[in-house]
Amino acid sequence: MAGNNFDFSPNSYLEKLYQNNQPEFKFVAETKAEWKLWREKLKLKIAELIGGLPGKNAVSSNTGQGVGNLSVETGAVEILAEKSFKDYKRLRIVYQVKDYLKIPAYLLIPASKEKKTQKKFPAVIIAHGHGNGSRETVGLNGAGDNLDSPTCHNNLALDFVRKGYLVIIPELLGFGDRRLKEDYQKDPDLKANPTANSCYRISSHLLLSGESILKYRLWDLISALRVLEKRKDILNRQISVVGFSGGAPVAILAALFENKIKAAAISGYTSYYKESILVQRHCLDNYLPGILNYAELPTMISAIAPKPLLIQAAENDSLFPLQSAQKAYQEIKKVYRFLNLEEQLKMNILEKAEHSVSAAPIIDFFKSLN
Repeated sequence: MAGNNFDFSPNSYLEKLYQNNQPEFKFVAETKAEWKLWREKLKLKIAELIGGLPGKNAVSSNTGQGVGNLSVETGAVEILAEKSFKDYKRLRIVYQVKDYLKIPAYLLIPASKEKKTQKKFPAVIIAHGHGNGSRETVGLNGAGDNLDSPTCHNNLALDFVRKGYLVIIPELLGFGDRRLKEDYQKDPDLKANPTANSCYRISSHLLLSGESILKYRLWDLISALRVLEKRKDILNRQISVVGFSGGAPVAILAALFENKIKAAAISGYTSYYKESILVQRHCLDNYLPGILNYAELPTMISAIAPKPLLIQAAENDSLFPLQSAQKAYQEIKKVYRFLNLEEQLKMNILEKAEHSVSAAPIIDFFKSLN
């Protein structure tokens, strides 16, 4: 374009395309019946866009009974490694999901002084963001050694278990041990690049098949929920979900589609697509084909209502700007206000922080619900 008076850039066209778009499911309900219909239709459309919901996959467990819409096979969750600390136990486990893959995960169990009776704990499922995978949330690097210093995940899972939560962190598809074989073999311990992943190639393959990686990462979270459901040390079925950054859209879907998840916290993601993943290059796993024809991101998140929801945003987040997060929060709040459930929705701002997550405000929020 230099040296002439012509502008060949597509900027103005893309801006017009966005501005002229009228999402089908913008919230305009005036009655509870209309809200319920709006929510169900939006969920059906989202399910269609990701490529369908898991309905027949099964997690190997120690029972032959079915759970919800998942038939659970006879088998066992295998323990790959176990280490005890002063205030918790850390297990590396793996379980097979029928017609899918084996999923490795970390399971953190608080230490209990009670010997005669089994202690019960509230539970949380953590959907990690980009980085080395589930290890990063428990303070480990790609080789399984202690991190020199916390990353943007801030040892999230450790804070939860030390506050009395049983925690499961499934390794999401494309990260850590679940990278493509050729990617894993090049750098199994993530020494050359601590944040290397296979997101782009897996997403590309699935998009050409009419599916989204979000569908399979949703399977990852729901299968983790099924593992928790089979345990006898969960307090009153109190199972919440936390999603940070790239794990946030998966947590949003899990909260939307899984009734047994009681509350959710979304950190480092809430915004408008127009002001986040459309402003700069992001990982391909953030993009859901066709979604803007039906809903912007705040509309999707607002469908989590009536479940309790915490929105967490960092003051200096350059990926998902605070101003966009605050504006999105106000949009989400409209639905909670409509349902007379404003007290079920909160926002937490991490002052002076860059793109990161903090467990303490989330723990306080979850505990306030009990």
